[in-house]
Amino acid sequence: MKTNLKNERILLFKLVCQGLKYLLWFSLGLAVALVISHVFGTASITQFLLWPSLWLWFLRSVAFLLCLLMIAMILESWR
Repeated sequence: MKTNLKNERILLFKLVCQGLKYLLWFSLGLAVALVISHVFGTASITQFLLWPSLWLWFLRSVAFLLCLLMIAMILESWR
């Protein structure tokens, strides 16, 4: 069945989806590193992973990507 619907996405939407993917991989890596450092008792890595500046940077990047996702969804719905 042929349709006239084009499956073209806005570049911003593609970039936001890719950014969210890498952000999720980054958060999974942080979680794994935190668990492994607690298991093996390495205090220096644990202290680095629990720095407030690291989590502040992480939360800012999440907020930025979510705002871009909302903008991309609005632009996509206008098309």
